Amino acid sequence: MGLFSSFNVGRLALSAHQTALQVTGQNIANANNEAYTRQRVIMRTTPPMDLGYAHIGTGVRVAEIQRVINEALEGRIDAATSSLGGLQAQQEILARIEAVFNELSDTDLSSALGEFFDALEALTTNPDDASTRLELLAKGDSLSESFRYLATQLNATRQSANDSVKLAVNDVNRILGEIADLNEQILVAEGGGVGIGKANDLRDQRGALLRDLSAYIEVNAVEASDGTLNILAGGEFLVFGDNAFTLTTTDRADRGALISTVEFEFNGADLKIKGGKLDGLITARDEILTEFIDDVAALAGAVVNEINKLHSEGQGLDRFSSLTSAEEVSGPLDVLNAAGLPFTPVNGSFNIDVYNENTGEKTTVNIAVDLDGIGADSTLQSLVDEINAELNAAFGGSSPVSAEATITNRLVIGSDGDNYTFAFSEDTSGLLAAMGINTFFTGHDALTIQVNQALHDNPDLIAASLTGAPGDNANVLRMANLRNERVFDNGGATFSDFYQGVVGSMAVQSASARDRAENQELLVTSLLNERERISGVNIDEETINLISHQRAYQAAARFISIIDGLLETLINAT
Repeated sequence: MGLFSSFNVGRLALSAHQTALQVTGQNIANANNEAYTRQRVIMRTTPPMDLGYAHIGTGVRVAEIQRVINEALEGRIDAATSSLGGLQAQQEILARIEAVFNELSDTDLSSALGEFFDALEALTTNPDDASTRLELLAKGDSLSESFRYLATQLNATRQSANDSVKLAVNDVNRILGEIADLNEQILVAEGGGVGIGKANDLRDQRGALLRDLSAYIEVNAVEASDGTLNILAGGEFLVFGDNAFTLTTTDRADRGALISTVEFEFNGADLKIKGGKLDGLITARDEILTEFIDDVAALAGAVVNEINKLHSEGQGLDRFSSLTSAEEVSGPLDVLNAAGLPFTPVNGSFNIDVYNENTGEKTTVNIAVDLDGIGADSTLQSLVDEINAELNAAFGGSSPVSAEATITNRLVIGSDGDNYTFAFSEDTSGLLAAMGINTFFTGHDALTIQVNQALHDNPDLIAASLTGAPGDNANVLRMANLRNERVFDNGGATFSDFYQGVVGSMAVQSASARDRAENQELLVTSLLNERERISGVNIDEETINLISHQRAYQAAARFISIIDGLLETLINAT
């Protein structure tokens, strides 16, 4: 080995340690870059020279600039990040639901429900008093407004969650596109897996994007032999090589709102989403929120139906000369328990009581509601025919009160003058309440409930009585007693019990979601700290490396200087 070979040894040493200094500088420069992975230079000796009697070294080379990374840990962080994204999304929605219910407020639904029953009880003590009737109407309005407000806010929260789903899909598409672009850049930079080095900085960018993607959806990432990263979710490719399979949303009707499903844009197939913010939002939207929306709707519907069933068979201070049902059926020949009514009537009957206002005489006819499923069951048209037939028979062939069906399939009952009025009693079928005849409320759920406008127009129509006699409070007493009736869960819960159960369930779910999210966040933080220990930049260590490579570089330069001097001596000697 000659001096020129020794000179090359020094040159290679300079090059290797210069590269090491540059890598150390890159580490220091990115000390506060969370997406950066610490790099280190792997040096290897160059092939030795065979002298026959021995092998002598020829120098050093940089074999690889290596990312200091634990791939298994990276996978655990991505999975934990996905779980955290889903839990935080659910926690956020539950916090909004908790704020909507606002059980500690003086204007909550529980208070409005209690005040409504208080007003009913007040009317039992003085059923003919005008001011007490007006107070009942006011409390009924407040209860209706509380239901509508709660339902509107819950639906708005659900719509907000749906909007967040759409925004999340847009973010996912952006990330998928960026990962596909980086795959292409890495493929070129690394020569399709046959190059001598890794595109470390590009891989760091891709890894950071993969973590961002994991926050939205749980994915499985598999690196191909050419260095590209293929990403799957639910067994379907989201990224394959430099191709990104973007997502889209399609709206579908659900509970009166448009709800978005997540699909692949290129073929419209549903994406099976598991984990991440998207899964959390969809679960909150389609399961958690719908549970509370349905519970509130069920409570409102029960209040409407139970109050109306009693009110519809009572009498006010005034009786009717004409009345049109608030509800319409789907068709005049449709069986009444399958005609689209908000509440389903059953087999039974009800009375129509006709009063001669001149003589005070009362004529009662019983109207059968045939819904036993045997033979021809009752329809709107058959009901009209039966009412007219029974009334005509009771009045010797020509009744002063008659019924008809409107073109919009509503039932109308009216008298032919001021001498006759009518009322209703003893309804065992629930048809009067189902059709909205002589009811306190109209509507059928939390969004539609309101006090019957006919009662606002004439408060004397409030049916506090069963007989119509002055001072009779029998019917309003029955309505007031509903406060303590167990009408829910097969006789297991009152209105208040049911609502308190809904609020309690909300509080438990909210607290549980908060605890799970906090625990998961601690896990993610712990894993990130472990990653920082392995892959993060330690300034003290890098300073030591900097000094070490600096001295090695200086020594190599000194070595070259000495060899240069020897060469000069040799040349001068010749």
